[in-house]
Parts: sequence; structure tokens; C-alpha cells
Amino acid sequence: MLRSGIRNMLRDIVELLYGVNESSGLNQSLSNFNDILFDACMRILNYVMLPAAFVILSLFFLLELQKLTTRVEAVGGSQLGVEPVIKILVKMAICVLVVTNVSTILESIYDTSVYLINQTDALLATDANAQIDMVQLERLVNNMGLGEQIVALLVSFVVWLVVVVAVLLVTLIVIGRFIELFLLITISPLPIATIPHEEHSAIAKNFFRRFAAVSIQGILLFLVLRFYPFIITHQLNMADDGGNFLMMLMSLAGFAVVLIIAILGTNAMAKSIASAQ
Repeated sequence: MLRSGIRNMLRDIVELLYGVNESSGLNQSLSNFNDILFDACMRILNYVMLPAAFVILSLFFLLELQKLTTRVEAVGGSQLGVEPVIKILVKMAICVLVVTNVSTILESIYDTSVYLINQTDALLATDANAQIDMVQLERLVNNMGLGEQIVALLVSFVVWLVVVVAVLLVTLIVIGRFIELFLLITISPLPIATIPHEEHSAIAKNFFRRFAAVSIQGILLFLVLRFYPFIITHQLNMADDGGNFLMMLMSLAGFAVVLIIAILGTNAMAKSIASAQ
């Protein structure tokens, strides 16, 4: 009874961590996560945000022409010439193209993160180093006395409980992350419309960094969860008798707390990687 309980707890821990990819939605596209909300966001983007963004672009276009005129007057009012005007027109055409297709650009950034998660998942899914050796586990449990088995079961339950909390925490973070992604995509034309203006282009650049950071956070969350089974296997392989096995379980309880801390730290790490504010 106690032995099977310990085995089942450890096996459930690994299965929980390996199942979080699909259960939490880390590997889902924006449209698959909530197609109704995604459709609403696209309608707001196309019929509300894009017209406003084009108005902003028009104002910046007029400002560019005004600056050009001021420079010409500053050098004595010589003839304006065609080349400077063409440069401004090309610049504005590129900006209009970017603003018009901003949702496609952002979805491509996000889909890249989903692709990396799925590729990593496929690579590690069959990795033997992340699988518990049940024969080794059976031998270690059998070497423990009754008192040690009771303590081991309690510690295993604590580890299992912390991992369940970690998985639930990831699910909540992923939901909040998707809401943030939907919000960013919905309003994206407005900050991106600041690209042509030299003084305000930092708004558009930081917006791209912010979106990239939210996308990268999904990869970091997935990696943190995938690393933990390797820690369990490593600790299990280091244990060579019942006493060491009990110490290994206690260390796993500490690692489980570190797991939650690492999960909570993925947001700051992602922002640091993307240099986002």
C-alpha cells in the first residue's frame, strides 16, 4: 500500500508536468485558444484601430513634409527637389504596409514560439533521462523500513501537491498571457503607427519587444516544467539505498518550491531577453 502510493505519486508528478503542454494551452495558437474572442479582436482591429492608425500616419506624413519644407527654407529657400519627397513617400508606404499587416506580423512572432515549444516537446517526450526507472524505484522503496516508507509517502505527497499548485499556477499565467496577447494584437495598429516619427518611434519598437517578451515567456514556462522531470530522475539515480532515497525526496520538495519561484520569474526573464519595459 505504502510502496504503491510512493510509486504512483512520483509517476503522477512526471505525468502532470508532461501533460501541462496540452492542458494549459502553451502549444495552442491564438485562434485555437478562443476562436470567438480572436474573431472579436480582429474585427475591432480592422474596423476601429486601423482607421485610427491611418489618421495617425497621415499626421506624421504631414509633419514629415513640414520638416522638409522647414529645412529647405533654412538653406535659403532653394528648390525642393523630387528626391526628398520620394524618400518620404517610400517611407510612408512601408509604414502603411506594416500597419496594415501588423496582425499577421504579430501572429508570426507568436506562432514561432509555439513551433519552438512543439519541437522541444517532440524532442524530449521520449527522452529516457526524464523517465522514472520503476525497477530502481521499486528496489529503493523495498529497502526502506515501515517508518521510512510512511515519511517517504508524506514527503512524496508534499512534492506532488506543490507540483499540482505549480501546474495550476502555469495554467493561470497562460490564461493571463493569452488575454495580454489578445489585448496587444487588438490595439497594435496604434503604437505601430508611430514608426515614421523619429521622436515617438520608440513606442512602436517597445511594443514589438513587449509582444516578443510575452511570446518568449511561453517558451520559458514550458522549459521550466520540462526540466523538473530530469531533476527527479537525476536525484533518483543518485539514491542507492532507502535512507538516501528519503533524502532525495526531501530535496525534491525543495526543488518543487524552486519550480514555483522559477515559474513566477519567467515574466521578468522574458522581458530581460526581449529588452522590453
